[in-house]
Amino acid sequence: MKVASRMLTGALLLAAPAAFAQTSVINSTVPITVNIYKGLTLTQNSGLVFGNIVTSSGGGNAVMSAGGALSYTGGITSAPGGTPSAATFTVAGTDTQLVNIIIPSAPVTLNGSGIATGHSITATTFTSSASGGSTNGGQVTLSGATPFGVGATIGIAASQADGPYGGTFAVTVAYN
Repeated sequence: MKVASRMLTGALLLAAPAAFAQTSVINSTVPITVNIYKGLTLTQNSGLVFGNIVTSSGGGNAVMSAGGALSYTGGITSAPGGTPSAATFTVAGTDTQLVNIIIPSAPVTLNGSGIATGHSITATTFTSSASGGSTNGGQVTLSGATPFGVGATIGIAASQADGPYGGTFAVTVAYN
């Protein structure tokens, strides 16, 4: 009886996997997708130019809007010559795509040269003409070569050394 019981148990164990196994194969198809964007290009069309400025005993600020309008506060005014302008750029890539524009959030130092060597001016409050631009850079929706401007504010001390000053700042564009 023990032998018969063991044989029956063994037969049931061998038959059990077949009883629980599926007899059909199930397949699933999974889609694969990708969107290809053109590489972005950023072209600088003009630099940020404050032109010629005359200081007085009070000093002040020169404010260049991202649209190219220059205004003054305090005791500074424009001097003849020079052509003030906002920095202008065009960005191109895949049409209808949203692109973030990143402009400086920290001050940028303009160093004096020539007779102004050893002196500096600080550019602050960078602004962009892009949608939502103000001081965060903003965004543009691409449509061919899409233009935008960048402005800033410079502070001129009452005792600012005369002479030329210059510096650079970075503008970055990236798909949103």
